[in-house]
Amino acid sequence: MGDSIHQSLSPSSVICTNQEDSARQTFNRPLPLRPSVHGREQLESDEITHPPSNEEQMEDRLTYQSSPAVVPSLGNLNWLYNDASLSEMLSPRSRYRHDPRPDHITSDLSIYHPSYQEVDQKVKEIKDELALICEEGAKQGNASWGELARTIRTDRSPYVNKPIRVGVVGDIGQGKSYLIGALLDDVEIVMHGDDGESCTRVILEYHYWAGLPGSRYMALVTFFRWELVRRRLEEAFQDMNNGLFPFEDDGEHGLDDNISGRVDEDYTEAKTEAAIGIFMAIFRNHPDFKGRNAITDFLSRSTQSYSRHDVRDDLIGQAHDMYRKVRTDTRAICACTPDELWSGISRFTHGRPADARTNDNDPWPFVELVSIRGKFAILENNMILADTPGQNDINLLARASVVDYLPHCSAVIISSSIDRIISNNSMLKKITEMQRDRLVIVAATFSERINLKSNGSKLEFEPDEKTYFQNLNTQLELLSRAELNQDLPPETQQLIQLKTRLLKFQKTELLVQARNRRVTKKTKERNRLGIEKIMDWKRRVVTNAIEPTILPLEMFCVSAYDYQCDVSGFAFKEPAIFPLTPNHTGIPALKQCLVSQCAPNRARDLVRFVAFTLPDYIRSMQMGSYERTTAIQPTFSEETGTLRDFCLTNVNARINRLFDDIEKRLLDTLRSSKFPKGPVRSWNYLLLKPIQDNLETVLQAVEESMQDELRYVRWEISSATEYLDSKIRGNGPRPMTVELDALLKSLNYKAVMFQDVMDACAQNMIVFMRDQKNRCCTDTVGISYFRNAMTAVYTNSAGIRPAQRRKQTVQQAQMAVFERQVCDERPNPYEAILLGLKAAIELQKQYVKNFVVEKIWILFMAIDDDLERSREERVFQNDQESQSMRRLRSQAVSEAMQVLETLEAKLTESKIDVEAIKAQLSGSTTL
Repeated sequence: MGDSIHQSLSPSSVICTNQEDSARQTFNRPLPLRPSVHGREQLESDEITHPPSNEEQMEDRLTYQSSPAVVPSLGNLNWLYNDASLSEMLSPRSRYRHDPRPDHITSDLSIYHPSYQEVDQKVKEIKDELALICEEGAKQGNASWGELARTIRTDRSPYVNKPIRVGVVGDIGQGKSYLIGALLDDVEIVMHGDDGESCTRVILEYHYWAGLPGSRYMALVTFFRWELVRRRLEEAFQDMNNGLFPFEDDGEHGLDDNISGRVDEDYTEAKTEAAIGIFMAIFRNHPDFKGRNAITDFLSRSTQSYSRHDVRDDLIGQAHDMYRKVRTDTRAICACTPDELWSGISRFTHGRPADARTNDNDPWPFVELVSIRGKFAILENNMILADTPGQNDINLLARASVVDYLPHCSAVIISSSIDRIISNNSMLKKITEMQRDRLVIVAATFSERINLKSNGSKLEFEPDEKTYFQNLNTQLELLSRAELNQDLPPETQQLIQLKTRLLKFQKTELLVQARNRRVTKKTKERNRLGIEKIMDWKRRVVTNAIEPTILPLEMFCVSAYDYQCDVSGFAFKEPAIFPLTPNHTGIPALKQCLVSQCAPNRARDLVRFVAFTLPDYIRSMQMGSYERTTAIQPTFSEETGTLRDFCLTNVNARINRLFDDIEKRLLDTLRSSKFPKGPVRSWNYLLLKPIQDNLETVLQAVEESMQDELRYVRWEISSATEYLDSKIRGNGPRPMTVELDALLKSLNYKAVMFQDVMDACAQNMIVFMRDQKNRCCTDTVGISYFRNAMTAVYTNSAGIRPAQRRKQTVQQAQMAVFERQVCDERPNPYEAILLGLKAAIELQKQYVKNFVVEKIWILFMAIDDDLERSREERVFQNDQESQSMRRLRSQAVSEAMQVLETLEAKLTESKIDVEAIKAQLSGSTTL
């Protein structure tokens, strides 16, 4: 039983230092201990080297008590003296360190197969060789060869798919930053705050970057457009003004019972403090923003006491000057150490400490995201990991940035402590909100937290685990009694203490393993039942409801802190309790799950490059290498221009039809929604409820149906290339020349590769629909169409005072204007949703048109270049140097074709279904 429990105690990179004298000198230095809020101690050392591993010895050290079924007696302690492992572990040189670099690698994924790696390297070499040959052709004066060389050089192949973007979300204090540090194998690159303190106010994206000499890290800052910054500052000013001066001039009049609901969360302390924090960051160390009282006094000087727009406009003008300056001055920030990096970017992410010496402003309210780049092993396969602000952050802009960012994520990790998951059912709502059409992973953090005094009664042990658990308790009891014996020699007491720690470690892992199984099973079952309940409700309420694609929930119980202890290294005699072994922390399994999301796209890209892209380049080169038998190129060059225009006309019509349908369905749904007519009590949730109930379902249905319409756009491209193929075959010479055969194959390859364009277009449309859902159905600050329009309603109603002849309180007069502008007047905030959605659809339509039209032009230009290349080459047929160049080019093409024939077989060896991927790519050309 002990062997099965401790299989993970011999990880792939366990480091022991008793093998090299040079390593001993480093490990013999005492390592300082850092106290942790988690009740553990962690070793700090940047000097620990990586001596050769000794897995067998480490396994012996931690699993020497492999069978606790035989319990030694208390009266005989010889078993302690005879156990060489115990004595050796007390040696100052006996240390353990885990190498995290290979943890994300698994043999189950094709991208780590040796054959795949060989193909990956070989195709890049072929690409460089072809580019060199084309560049030599360009030096002889042939412009089309130079164009082909530039195309090959600038092609990002073999990998063209967009990165897998993984967003990590969770409340403050739920271990989100520790988790990201463990995934990146670099805990120092992630800023950690004290419990309940947020150190993330903007999105932080982590990218793979190999680095430069003298620079391990690089940070790039992306700013919002000023129009968006201005709107957010106006909303923040309104919250600050309403919070610092609530219901002013109401005199002795109290709130009427009928309008008591008027004071809702829009005037809560949280919004006031968040708004104050934004302006205090922008106007750091300004005397008027030194505190709440100073700000109140500053605002009270306004000549427009109700709205204070004079003060607001002055502040926004100053903020605009700061925005332009900081945006102009900000460049890429390179650093050698995490501390150096954070000293440069903290003002853009969350602000500097109050005691910072500089008086510069903190421009984080202007920042959309900060991308941090470094050599993070898990990200090298086209993945981006994003750290997001806490979902319960008091700062509204920070929470809004999460809502705005999540639609762009292909997968989401929800970080929550395991204690909260066990005791709180709110996790189900978070999961179901994010689970449609993308992977959702629940990371139950702090899984090392376990009660060692537990008798395991609430856990479901396997039969052999239960026996093992009982024997561990028996041995711990014996050792506890032995410690009371004061007559034992010091060396025996040390052995007893070490043995006790080892047994507690074994008991901890057993309890953690059983508890994690129970939590995982219960959470997945709750999620399954919750989804079924939602689907049943939609089937009853919504006519012809479309079933969304729900991916299975993944869950990992993780201990990022213990994983970092293993990575940092520790001496066996130092910790009070040993950290969980790497595999039991759950981090390696989570890493492998994330990398598995990248593998299909990487494999698909490489197959596409081998089967279509490289052959297309080779065919284009052959067009300029074969002897000519007839001058048919000019005729077909004219044909391609006409065909391109015809294709563009049809594609534009298809795109117009797609967006006209989207606009009609969504806007008709908005117009048919039943909005409240008064009295209005709250607008944050109740007023948006009709929109949420109706529009969310229609948005989902539109997202599903637009995929079919995009296939028709793709079909128009295929039809154009098939028509050109038929013209060449019909008008070409008989028998078909080698040159024309190469041209026809090139046409087919280009049509297949256009599928990448449509895939990117479809993904962009999905992001657009998710984004519009947030803008239409929520009141998120800076994003919501409804909230933006409500700013004017609140400003207008706040400035109203009752007429002398009418017996009204101030609040009654304000409420009357508020209800009239929300429900009766035109335009009202509901119409703002309609207008905002309509404008967004128009902008998206233009974006898709421009994107697809540009790619169509590139496609037909490549076809024209092939024709031009073959025609221009005839000028050099009698030139001796050109003849030599042609032979060299023909030889390179021939060798490349021979290599390509073997590459597909290599990919098949790496467990990739090459034929299925080729069929998927080429089969999509027909309806």
